[in-house]
Amino acid sequence: MNRTRRLYIWAVCLWASAAAPFALASVRPGLFERWFPVWSRNAGMVLSYATGFVPFSAGELLIAALAVTAAVYWARAVIRAVRGGGRGISRAAAVTLVWTGAAAALFIWLWGLNYSLPGPAARMGYTRDPYSKETLAAAAFILGGELNETSLAVPRGDDLRMLPPTFGEARDGVAQAYRSLAEAYGFFTPHGAKVKRITFWPLQSYTGVSGIYIPWTAESCVNPDTPWPSIAFTMAHETAHRQGAAAEDEANLIGILACRRSDEPSVRYAGAFVAFIHVSNALSAADPFLAWAVWDGLEEGVLADMGRVREHYEYYEEAFGGVFSEAGEAVNDAYLKTMGQPEGVSSYGMVTDLLVSDLKARGMIK
Repeated sequence: MNRTRRLYIWAVCLWASAAAPFALASVRPGLFERWFPVWSRNAGMVLSYATGFVPFSAGELLIAALAVTAAVYWARAVIRAVRGGGRGISRAAAVTLVWTGAAAALFIWLWGLNYSLPGPAARMGYTRDPYSKETLAAAAFILGGELNETSLAVPRGDDLRMLPPTFGEARDGVAQAYRSLAEAYGFFTPHGAKVKRITFWPLQSYTGVSGIYIPWTAESCVNPDTPWPSIAFTMAHETAHRQGAAAEDEANLIGILACRRSDEPSVRYAGAFVAFIHVSNALSAADPFLAWAVWDGLEEGVLADMGRVREHYEYYEEAFGGVFSEAGEAVNDAYLKTMGQPEGVSSYGMVTDLLVSDLKARGMIK
């Protein structure tokens, strides 16, 4: 058996070790749900400590280095193939399949299986039950009141926009919030490295990426260009991924719940800000007039912050004719659908169902 054929066998084995458990967990989650979330959180905690010693995103640099290496390798393989009459391409393909298969297997076994298993929200008792337009309106009014209350605790400038804390202060506020969440629920880890800045953030801004979680290094990273107060929530959202909340709506909910427990006012405000946005958007789709009534009761400072967030994203969405932002959304949508979330990027907004469930659990609506 020649070396190229052995490489293809290795590639098949590696890709099978990724695809088979993911498919099995989708139909038989009971085989994994007792042990895999615990393994995944603890592995993430250990990895995040190991990579936390460097102030930058080690995962980003690793991916970039591998991409450059692959480009150089393929360029040399093509040149050799042209000079040698086509030989070498098959081996280059085999090597690529081995490396990508190894990456896929690590992704699945370190974290990716969480997509196929009940997440933290389900273990906390949150459900997705039908609700009326009136219930949605009541939820929006309540969350609007909480948003107004938290907005009064943050300092503001002459333009009424919030004066944000430093990146480190917000990051520490999120870390403290998760320690509090871990005390209340036994299936969160109170430890782990803090959130990092995305290294290649200009590209991420144009593609609409505000944060990423890198399972291979267990790094929760945020785009430092994300406007306040959204950036503080993004820190909590990406940390929720490391805690095992793979689905985007669950990561949104866990991030919001964590923000509520923070001692940092800007972090509490960020959680209330995002919770209200999602519920009010759902209400706008159901009844625009009721939504306007809710928005009419918001503090001027809140409206000023919403204006800043809107201006930020409109700028990048319109830049270069929207090519980069549309491409970024298409890639994220395809990734989420591949991982078993048929709603794709729309799954972010599905947190509304969980927020209504949370308000019911708190006894604030029926």
